[in-house]
Amino acid sequence: MSQRCFLHVGAAKTGSTSLQMALARDLRDERFLYVSGDLPNGSFALTAVFETSPGNEGPFHAANRPGRFTRYRERQARQLERGFGLARRHNRDLVLSSEETWLWSREGMVNLREALHRHGFSVDVVAYVRPSIPWIHSLFQQAVQMGRRADRKSTRLNS
Repeated sequence: MSQRCFLHVGAAKTGSTSLQMALARDLRDERFLYVSGDLPNGSFALTAVFETSPGNEGPFHAANRPGRFTRYRERQARQLERGFGLARRHNRDLVLSSEETWLWSREGMVNLREALHRHGFSVDVVAYVRPSIPWIHSLFQQAVQMGRRADRKSTRLNS
């Protein structure tokens, strides 16, 4: 019988960060193993390893100096593989969380599914959603806050 992988996906501003922090710091149930790469937010590691061209997208694009992304991707791949293997050896169900996954290409999702199946995991997807209006308000508030932070940074840089 295969072990299960619970893959949490969802849009930004649906409580993902809080869930990821709780899983990374406070998951004490020995039936489960949370695997996320370098950070509690598994989005970066999972996207770097399984998406088709992540070095050209999102948070990786700006930092993609020659070789830097490749080294990051390789380190995350080793950590994820180690976590998948550990879960298998200790007969624990795997928990992954990545709010970016719902934006991936079909090929990226297939890559993740095949890796999980190779390790003997069946996949259950858990999606967190919010009603449209509160979600849009939350996104807007974050955009305003990020704009203020960017303004403060540019003011300091130009001083």
